[in-house]
Amino acid sequence: WSRQQPFLTLDSETKARGDAALAALGVPVDAPVVTLHVRTIGYSQAIGHRMRLRNARIASYGEAVKRLTEQGISVVRLGDRTMERAPDWAGFVDYPFTDAKSDWMDVYLAARCRFHIGTSSGMSFVPLMYGRPVVFTNWPTLDQMVCAPSVITLPKVLLDEAGNVVPF
Repeated sequence: WSRQQPFLTLDSETKARGDAALAALGVPVDAPVVTLHVRTIGYSQAIGHRMRLRNARIASYGEAVKRLTEQGISVVRLGDRTMERAPDWAGFVDYPFTDAKSDWMDVYLAARCRFHIGTSSGMSFVPLMYGRPVVFTNWPTLDQMVCAPSVITLPKVLLDEAGNVVPF
């Protein structure tokens, strides 16, 4: 997926609108941006409980956000307002809870990011379509992982009913 041109590219109008909206959120137009999407039950209530293995907690990404922002990288969380609000991290934009939240802006951010960190969710596949590298985290099963030069997949640590780590 990364060795040839991306499947999709942004048109200049969307890029200009997105740059302005991102600047209004306090992120300079030329700043490096990493997007983050951590799947929760909220978006798809109908199947959410059956798919909860794919979910994670936004708070568990604090160290990653800290490391990135210490390097001068802005981290923008993708998602929707059904998600739990993220902690108030420096250099972090909890975008679903801003007035800028919109479908077209979701696409702009996915196309604009330097790379994306995300769980097993549809949103985490959008950056790949624009040729952006992705780090998939908390991946529940390796049989469905994406094998591509621009993808790193980190498996989810699974616990049994007693709270013990299930062996890999």
